[in-house]
Amino acid sequence: MTSPPVNEVQNIGANQKHWRKVWDGAKHLASFLSANHALWRGSTVLELGSGSGLVGIVMGKLGASRVVLTDYPNEQGLDWQSQDSVAAVVDELLTLDFIVASDIFYDVCTFKPLIQTITTFVDKFPKIRMYFSYAERNDNWSIEDLLLLNNLQCSAIRVIDSTNTLYIGVIFRRDITAIPMFCGIEGGGSVSNLVFIDTNGNTVGVSNTGGTNYCLDGREKTADSIATWIRECAKNSGIQLPLKGLESEPHKYRGAILVAGTGSSCRILLENGSVIGVGGWGHIIGDGGSGYWIANRAIRILFDDDDGLSPACAPTDVLRELFLKHFHIKDKVEILEYLYSKFQKSYIASFTIVLAEHANDPVIAKLFFDAGEILGKHFRVAVSRLPEESRNNIPLTLVGSVFKSWNLLKDDIFLGFISALSGSSIHHVSLWRSAKSSAAGAAVLVARQIGISVPHSSNADNFETIEF
Repeated sequence: MTSPPVNEVQNIGANQKHWRKVWDGAKHLASFLSANHALWRGSTVLELGSGSGLVGIVMGKLGASRVVLTDYPNEQGLDWQSQDSVAAVVDELLTLDFIVASDIFYDVCTFKPLIQTITTFVDKFPKIRMYFSYAERNDNWSIEDLLLLNNLQCSAIRVIDSTNTLYIGVIFRRDITAIPMFCGIEGGGSVSNLVFIDTNGNTVGVSNTGGTNYCLDGREKTADSIATWIRECAKNSGIQLPLKGLESEPHKYRGAILVAGTGSSCRILLENGSVIGVGGWGHIIGDGGSGYWIANRAIRILFDDDDGLSPACAPTDVLRELFLKHFHIKDKVEILEYLYSKFQKSYIASFTIVLAEHANDPVIAKLFFDAGEILGKHFRVAVSRLPEESRNNIPLTLVGSVFKSWNLLKDDIFLGFISALSGSSIHHVSLWRSAKSSAAGAAVLVARQIGISVPHSSNADNFETIEF
């Protein structure tokens, strides 16, 4: 991240003796803003009562295009007690997106002029939000009435235990209706989807990005990428995030899911919250039946057939032509570069889409039959760990890019799936698939966790039923 040019940081301040000290409130507010860095990029920010200017400087480093500091020694200051002084600063600003302030509510006698100052800025820039830190010095102090009188409201974001109890909060115009928003994410190895919905079930924002696999990128980097993605989508969709997480609550949901995307796995969620899992261990030791597994297996068929190690079940002419064309190579050996030095799992897995369009070829048909069989084994093993009385009628949701080609693959992958279940204790399986992104279902579940029932059309349809 780069800081804005020096001449873009405006110095409007007052002569004060306490400015040299960096208070805890400034440190914690700066840390909070840094954790949400994607929100401030390209914005105009004013730091109210900036003291040493730590928070304002941090905002500049985080990508704000202009930062106004109002507490710089030996410069004309912003005097909270003078409406003329406040008005002069407001008049100079053509745009303002955010106000930041650390520990400015330090004395009850400052509360009224401070709120009046904030109100003056909000009157000119109604959509601005003020993020601030506050150290609790007296539990009888309150700005609630002043906010109400000035058509403002405050929302707490975070409580921090320090020398004094510290709060991070946000102040905004009261007529900005705070409509609850719920976000759901469908993480994938190649593509991940995000959905924002409101309390009426309307889709307010959607976005997609690349893979979100912490085994490849690490937990910290993946978590940071997801958080940044959420905030940028919210910003682009005009959604004001509270920047506050939802605590995990006990649930009473259950279900079974079979995933075959870039990777593969089977999971059964029980009412007590425990999970039965099979697979999902990554492409090196698992992911059988996944998009990557199918593509990799197709490449192996060509190599093994040419070497005479394991002859293919039929001529490989169609498979070879598709393989060379998809990867833009003239000789099969050239694929080694993409399997090693230039390896991208999602790129290899993308070959499966091409294969699905030619599933009538005998070699490719057998390949998808084998994929269906190994996916069926995932489900069969997972179900075997359930009590016997729970195995009779099992709804199974199919998720992932492999199943999106169901109509092309039904005769192959479906037969392989049935083959794996034959002779097991499973007698009835209803297959379901998502009518929307799984991210929408995740958002609905988030709403339920806080007691809000979001109206929504059925997110899945029952397209096949298997009886044994």
